[in-house]
Amino acid sequence: VKGLDFPFVDKSILIAEWLELHKILGVDKIYLYELNVHPNISKVLQYYINEGFVELMPLSLPAGQPNTPHEMHKYLTENIQLKRAHEKLPYNDCFYKTMNKYKYVANLDMDEIIIPRKYETYEELFGKLNRKPKKGLTNNIAAYSFSRFLVMNSMREIHGWTSGIPQYMYMLQNVYRSSKPEGGVKSVLVTDLVLDTGNHRPRRCSGGRGCKIAKVDTRDGFIFHFRSSCKDGRDVKCSPSNDVKDSVLWKYKQLLTHRTTKVLKMLNLI
Repeated sequence: VKGLDFPFVDKSILIAEWLELHKILGVDKIYLYELNVHPNISKVLQYYINEGFVELMPLSLPAGQPNTPHEMHKYLTENIQLKRAHEKLPYNDCFYKTMNKYKYVANLDMDEIIIPRKYETYEELFGKLNRKPKKGLTNNIAAYSFSRFLVMNSMREIHGWTSGIPQYMYMLQNVYRSSKPEGGVKSVLVTDLVLDTGNHRPRRCSGGRGCKIAKVDTRDGFIFHFRSSCKDGRDVKCSPSNDVKDSVLWKYKQLLTHRTTKVLKMLNLI
């Protein structure tokens, strides 16, 4: 995960839910980079560091750019293209640290999660994808790209809260998404073939013939992109009038709620 820049907003409860869901999905380890974060976020991250599930690396902006919380946050917000360029540094640092440990590495934000539609875990999903490679790609697939669907707070708000699920379980409560993908994908990298990566897909691959990327059918898997507000001219896809109910995450409801609640109570966050 790229550098975390949440100095003033407490996303600790959502991050705990996000991390616990990745554990259920079968992720071995989460590598995080920290710019500036809220004290409660630090508390959550330290718990998972102690558990061995998270590795956290401090991160700063180079060459005289601002690194104090207020100035950095303002600077990155106002210079979005520069921000995206900076993100390539932790993405590639993480990739090179993990390329000899894992077959698959994913670059994701903490408001995104890859959802297996027909399966329970990533191991089952990628087992299926490897059995049926896309035509013409054979076994030289360097990355699997997943479509993203927006899940907006406003979509949930017009429908109200779902009873039987704690309101602090953000992802389980937000089950209304855009009916069509928002555009732009995120990719899971195959470490044997990728040489370096960009924000959303590999940039260079071995063999000198470009990177072969397989688009995953949304019936097999896709990304929920949770957002509190719209951006980048996506107003139509952000509109609650274009939402559909998709409760696929509820297959993890009981286990995810139990595990997240246990951690949050232990850390005195609820």
